[in-house]
Amino acid sequence: MICWPPLRVVQKAKPTFFQKDTLLKVLLRYSVFDTSNTLLVMRPYQIAATERILWKIGGSHQAIIERFGRYPHRNAILGRPSTPEELVFLSEPGSGF
Repeated sequence: MICWPPLRVVQKAKPTFFQKDTLLKVLLRYSVFDTSNTLLVMRPYQIAATERILWKIGGSHQAIIERFGRYPHRNAILGRPSTPEELVFLSEPGSGF
């Protein structure tokens, strides 16, 4: 009988995995239904990669919100005026997403 993941990996993860709400959190955050109503759940490496990407994005977005109190690149589409500081920021390379 072949067991995947190896039993030693399961034993290491057991204290966390079997906590009361760990499985529920994984299912709520990292699963979707496809068009045929099949439940698809991310694999651990996919979860780790997703968390890393979200962490990177969240950091840059949070810095902009803290600096301006809003997303300056949305001003034009929302019909609101940009402050002089926002205009300088928007003219800098890499200021967009």
